[in-house]
Amino acid sequence: MALLEVNRLHKSFGGIRAVNDLTFSIEQGEILGLIGPNGAGKTTVFEVISGFTSPDSGGVKLNGHDIVGLKPYSLCERGICRTFQLAKPFLNLTVLENVMIGILAKGEPVKTAKEKGNEILKFLNLLDFKDIQAKFLTIGYKRRLELAKALSTQPKLVLADEVMSGLNEKEVMDTMDILKKINGRGITLFVVEHILHAIMALAERVIVINHGAKIAEGTPAEISRNERVITAYLGRGFSDRFQDLSKEKR
Repeated sequence: MALLEVNRLHKSFGGIRAVNDLTFSIEQGEILGLIGPNGAGKTTVFEVISGFTSPDSGGVKLNGHDIVGLKPYSLCERGICRTFQLAKPFLNLTVLENVMIGILAKGEPVKTAKEKGNEILKFLNLLDFKDIQAKFLTIGYKRRLELAKALSTQPKLVLADEVMSGLNEKEVMDTMDILKKINGRGITLFVVEHILHAIMALAERVIVINHGAKIAEGTPAEISRNERVITAYLGRGFSDRFQDLSKEKR
């Protein structure tokens, strides 16, 4: 049984169909990528799965149980957590305090929350910033703090929405390493990203949507050669570049 199953999902805003008859599944422990042009509906998919908006029709199941209509906090309790395109830390709290909130929400005492928070920060190479207010972090570290906050809820599935956006190349590579480390702990990742070389190197499978509908699904190599995807999104140049990168890896 898949960890998450999305079946014939529809969501419209007025006359705009943001998600159109979308079906896919995510296996336990995998890294699944979701890509597509701006306005393709990627964030709306995350909004529906994480309970921030309700679908017009269709189903979403976690471990075989219907979760449509559940609030974000209920889904968090069941193991689904998300990050946001715009990092949303509690700006006037320290980095450690930001992470402790998710642990305290699980009913842990303050001492335990502090200990576990420090462990998470060490795991994500943020421990040196633990006593700094979040508002003083760079965008790169704010995005990393988003991941730390997600881990504090003990998730089974993390929806990572453009966690590499706005980062320089070194920060992108560091974030990729962090995501792989998180996945190495058995946490499933569903990643939306516009930095194509990063998502293609990171994900085991990639779904491509356009105008809310799935136009392709497969391995990064398969997606890079898909004519429909090249026309709608990647462009011929990326396809050629991806083939060159694949040869370099071999």
